[in-house]
Amino acid sequence: MVEHEVLPSRRRERTAITVWLYGRVVRGGGDIVGGAPRRDEGNVVGNAAAATAASGGNEVRSPAYTTLTIEEAAERGARTVIAGTSSAPPPLPLPPPPRRSPADGDDDGPQRKRRPRIFVAIPAYRDPEAHPTVMSLLSAALHPDRVHVGIVYQLDTSPSNSDSRCFLPPLPAAWARTNFRSLTLDHRSAAGPCPARAMAQCLLEDEEYVLQIDSHMRFRLHWDEYLIGQMGKCDRPERSALTTYPPGYALVVGGGSGGSASGGRGRRVEATEAAVDPDRGGTILDPWKFDEDGALRQKGRRLPAHGDDDRPIPCPLYAAGFAFLPSSALRDVPYDHSLRHLFFGEEMSMAVRLYTHGYDLYAPGREVVCYHLWSRDHRRTLRSDLLGVPASAAAAAEHGESIRGGEDGGGNGEIEAVPVAAADEARDRSRSVVRAQLLGVPGARGLGTERSAAEFAALVGADFASGTLISPAGGADGGGDGDGDGDVTSFLSRLSLSSAASPATGGIGPTDSNVSGPRRRKFSAIDGGGDGAVAKEVMSLVAGFLGN
Repeated sequence: MVEHEVLPSRRRERTAITVWLYGRVVRGGGDIVGGAPRRDEGNVVGNAAAATAASGGNEVRSPAYTTLTIEEAAERGARTVIAGTSSAPPPLPLPPPPRRSPADGDDDGPQRKRRPRIFVAIPAYRDPEAHPTVMSLLSAALHPDRVHVGIVYQLDTSPSNSDSRCFLPPLPAAWARTNFRSLTLDHRSAAGPCPARAMAQCLLEDEEYVLQIDSHMRFRLHWDEYLIGQMGKCDRPERSALTTYPPGYALVVGGGSGGSASGGRGRRVEATEAAVDPDRGGTILDPWKFDEDGALRQKGRRLPAHGDDDRPIPCPLYAAGFAFLPSSALRDVPYDHSLRHLFFGEEMSMAVRLYTHGYDLYAPGREVVCYHLWSRDHRRTLRSDLLGVPASAAAAAEHGESIRGGEDGGGNGEIEAVPVAAADEARDRSRSVVRAQLLGVPGARGLGTERSAAEFAALVGADFASGTLISPAGGADGGGDGDGDGDVTSFLSRLSLSSAASPATGGIGPTDSNVSGPRRRKFSAIDGGGDGAVAKEVMSLVAGFLGN
């Protein structure tokens, strides 16, 4: 029981909302605990094998922790090498040290200024790469003590426990006691990236910066100091965001990261290492095409890593899987938890909302900061679980191919999965909200007042009403046929980058072949309604988090 009391107020009426979350505390052997270790807990676990052994041979049902150092743990579970070699990518260049004044004191003195901290928000859907991502963050950071991580695990919580490998490799216990927070919900209650990112952002405490990423990433050495230094080069650091599609990496099974790790349902999953391209050139976003559903898609283009000018490059587009912002941005432009089952459209919604709230978006610079696993072959997806098929079959189904369910379908377990039709209806409602935002409909949810949606569309070079990309001369470039690369050169020329960026063919980012998303009709109704009363919004928020 938790005692709580709502005291009467003579100044204003008060409303009390109590939410009871029912679940179970999972405790294996004496060294395994459910959730992050408390600050007063001592020895937690030794390694992945010890975690399974301590639980009497059962699968790990909560994040595992290790007494290994960050470097030792990363070597076992998150190695990153240049493809074809055993060498790690070179460190990112460090910014020059700031000028010091006598008031700053010594580095170790009582007046030493605290390093700005970074909160990393990670939604993870049944992803065995989540913990390797955290280990890469920590082992590559110049100051890992400044890195705080919040994960929203969306996985199988039923007795079948098919996702236990998502809690491995073990996280360093000494770091996790103070710097790690997590939420766990059953994957059948998941509703897409927007609600999950909104929940992850709720784990923010008082860190100065936020890094929003996906759960399958690898980082270059000194990424933390580099990003903070690049933010300082922006015209208005307090109202800026660094964001782009990172280049990809490939998983190499049994690549020297310590043998095999425990998997779900009694399987043994080979440990992996990430192989990355030696090209260190950074990326910048550009418009790609309007798809059949009326959503503007974007791609990442390579930039050459040369010269001394490594300032952030203005670009109005937003990448949900990599965005570095001051934490104040989460208060000004929080993620919209009500955009359920929305995939394509999420990033345009955030881009126009940040722009109209006065935030300037930039590509981080001419250096690669991190790498993203664009293939989804290593894990299940929300769409594949809704259809009850492997992820590859879910992608094929969206292109008209026949499918047949498998043993890992989304209908198993104690919690009933959301019907596909209901998910599609929720997605269409979310699309209507985003369309209203992009068209600047009066009362569109989440827009700011410092700049207009029309100004954003002009900067991007897109006519969202007709679904066409616009060239500088005013001609329409078409929306959804062929490769759909659009007038990429004209967009980059507005950013003074047409001669520096890679050719318009190819590109980096999600495509129809590696992202399972419904391809149905175009946008229709426009929802321009307001947020309603405060109490109603709070209840809506609670319902959204609980997946109702």
